[in-house]
Amino acid sequence: MIGNKDNTDTQSASRARQGHSRSLGETVASQKLLPVDSASIDAIMSGRFRLEHAPTLAAPSLSDNPIAFTRLRCDNVEHGLAGPVPPEGSFAFQVMLKPVESWELRTNRGHGSLPPSQPGDTFLFDLSENPQLQLHSSFDMVRFYMPRSALDSLAYGRGLRRVTGLRAPPIGVQDPIMHGMALAMVASMKNIDTAQPIFVEYMALAFHAHVVQTYGSAPERHSRNRGLAPWQMKRIVQAVEANPGANHSITMLAQECSLSSSYFARAFKETTGLAPHQWLTRKRIEHARRLLAQTSMELSEIALTCGFVDQSHFSRVFAHQEKRSPGKWRRLAL
Repeated sequence: MIGNKDNTDTQSASRARQGHSRSLGETVASQKLLPVDSASIDAIMSGRFRLEHAPTLAAPSLSDNPIAFTRLRCDNVEHGLAGPVPPEGSFAFQVMLKPVESWELRTNRGHGSLPPSQPGDTFLFDLSENPQLQLHSSFDMVRFYMPRSALDSLAYGRGLRRVTGLRAPPIGVQDPIMHGMALAMVASMKNIDTAQPIFVEYMALAFHAHVVQTYGSAPERHSRNRGLAPWQMKRIVQAVEANPGANHSITMLAQECSLSSSYFARAFKETTGLAPHQWLTRKRIEHARRLLAQTSMELSEIALTCGFVDQSHFSRVFAHQEKRSPGKWRRLAL
């Protein structure tokens, strides 16, 4: 289930005393973590919350355990108690998309009411404390899942010290950045099949960077030259142009440059002005334009050759970027 608040007693506002944040325990249980694929996480989360579906996007290639994003939505006014969470060494952030009027939190540290929430309110839970939510109203939220191993390994890749704990007000905090990321993930979840792995990885890295800096009190490490070297950018272009239809990931592209995934994502945007998934989409559309103008290939064949899920996906992305459908673009080009 969703997690429990950082090192909090989960007592209501009175236990949240002085309104100050508390530090998540440095020791976290090392029991079984979530599986690495989105479908398995969907099945687990929908079971815990008694939902028909819990759409999930995960970034398993960034670390041994995945950073994952899951939408939890229920229109029932009295949902009741969600299933228990076996203690594990992970954290979860619940980002609200709609108000929740009445809910409670049970953990191995106690039981108490949580305050009514508004869209953008963000709650930090420590999954080592065996948390359970009891919801007395409908809800719509995005669960951001961060294993301890991913928190540490990605921080190491960015040259940061180990994050010993995460801190957040036990009664939640309004976090517009987390809210914006939640809305972006929900938009991608509308059609899971067309969500680009490189986009999910980029969002996972952005989530990690925000959590470390905002909730982990680890300052950003600044360097004078954060862009890619010309030879690195050349390697990336060659790799993508050699196989534009491949399922390129940030991890794979970073390996071409002998960089960590987190450093590569920042350096790439510094160099190109675009996030890796945005640049990759542009390169795929460039290749599609060449095929439209120079060949008689069917649109469905071009879609697959250029790395799109199907012709419909290709047509939507192409029309968004080129302001006309692939068919109309081809007629004008010939």
